[in-house]
Amino acid sequence: PEYSPDPSFDPSIPEEGTSTPTPLPLDIIENCYEFLTYPTNSTYLIVADDACNDKTIPSFDLDEYDDLEIVQIGDNNFKHTDSFVIEDLDKLESIQIGMNSFAKEKNSTMSDSYRIFHIQNCTHLKTIEIDVYSFNDYAGSFLLVELPELESLSIGVIGSDSYNFYSASFTARGIITCSFIECSASQPEKYSSR
Repeated sequence: PEYSPDPSFDPSIPEEGTSTPTPLPLDIIENCYEFLTYPTNSTYLIVADDACNDKTIPSFDLDEYDDLEIVQIGDNNFKHTDSFVIEDLDKLESIQIGMNSFAKEKNSTMSDSYRIFHIQNCTHLKTIEIDVYSFNDYAGSFLLVELPELESLSIGVIGSDSYNFYSASFTARGIITCSFIECSASQPEKYSSR
């Protein structure tokens, strides 16, 4: 199935406090080359389903994308990517990741302690949504640090075997306003916050 952007997003509606519409996002990324050459001044990063799975991207790091507001990644992407690191993106508001992304094998509980997930110092990040089986073999550190405006964290689907971060240790610090946390934890004793 084709990936489509969040249906609630309407770029023709002006941002709060402005009279001009938000510019339309660039094309949806359809392959790894497009991802690697995507303009760093973009405000939206949208990756289609099954778009990027070759070994050219060992690390998913968006530190050059200072204007990024929305990250949407479709299903079945970045299976060879060993680190997911988003840091110091002050304009970032939303991260949405489809199912079976950042997973070497679909629907698996493999574990690789070298695979890490960090989201840090994103002062306006409001939502993180991760669908089932994504990051299933990420057994290294899982960090959510200094996300003072985070309102919603959703990982997997309650009532189903989601296997997200199956063998990872979960650390969260500096999350002040989060009012909704939903984690389908296969091993709930691994999840803690400090």
